[in-house]
Amino acid sequence: MIIPALLADTLKPEVLSAIETALAPALERRASVVVEVEIEAVGEGTFTLRFADRSFSGKKGFAKKPLVSAKLGRGAWKLLRDELQVAVDGFVQAPELGARADQFKATSTTTDVDAAIQALERMAEGLSVTFDIKGEGIITVARGPVDEATRELKIGLDGAQVRGLLTGAPLTSVQASVGGDRSVATAVLAALGPALKKLNLKT
Repeated sequence: MIIPALLADTLKPEVLSAIETALAPALERRASVVVEVEIEAVGEGTFTLRFADRSFSGKKGFAKKPLVSAKLGRGAWKLLRDELQVAVDGFVQAPELGARADQFKATSTTTDVDAAIQALERMAEGLSVTFDIKGEGIITVARGPVDEATRELKIGLDGAQVRGLLTGAPLTSVQASVGGDRSVATAVLAALGPALKKLNLKT
């Protein structure tokens, strides 16, 4: 499966199914809740990724009530696409990332994933994290609608270091600079830390 060049095509059922196989636990271990994620990709438009009945579906247009939203600056989708391609290909050149994905798929339970989503739901809307990835683009993720975010944590990353992870570099090789509203990080870790640790996702 080749991840398409456009986000719109990536949200087609057959592509989402391949991504689920690569990254998601078995059907009976997935979340039982309904979640909508709104994604704005500069140059492509706005899309909704919906999780219901333990699987994903996608469509063009706005989410009714997004739990999380994201804005992908120009060029940023290419990096995310390449990351998804590595996952779909089985993390052949990135064994550390593959081991983490396998551990999540093998040990997560519906109870644990539901708890993480519920913790996210309890977070106040308006918190956002912006990743400024040198050479790749800018990605902003927010609790609730991204254009209504009022508090922003800024994280600077080197695109070459991020891409290095896809060819086997350790996670410790990625260095980040942090700015903006650091209280956002405190709020996110307080809400999600315990759930992410249980899911083996907290580094």
